[in-house]
Amino acid sequence: MGREALRSEEELLQLVRQRLAEAVSYRSRVVHNSDACRLVFSEADRLPGLIVDRYNDVFTLQVLTQAWAAPERKQAIIAGLKEIACAENIVERAMLAFANWNSCRRWNPGWFWAARVARLHDERR
Repeated sequence: MGREALRSEEELLQLVRQRLAEAVSYRSRVVHNSDACRLVFSEADRLPGLIVDRYNDVFTLQVLTQAWAAPERKQAIIAGLKEIACAENIVERAMLAFANWNSCRRWNPGWFWAARVARLHDERR
């Protein structure tokens, strides 16, 4: 993810948080009059294999490499999105064919943090 080797997992997670913040900041400057955008675009935001889209108050997280499939890394990404982008609802967009192809054994797609979606669903009944 950079020219120099990272010395620890903590250093990697700090770098991910920094790059998430840069991606969110950039999109806030260039995206106007829209409640939908690609918030993180993989290599373009120096986060290879990670895509985050925003649709109103729902964020989708797409992991395209085994490196991001580790639960602690996903949780760090989720925590960063919650803090930096004020994400209320985060859903993983799972590509099972990709997961099988890449042998992602720990693949566990689904809702990460969606308390508000559950409330909205109940209110609409």
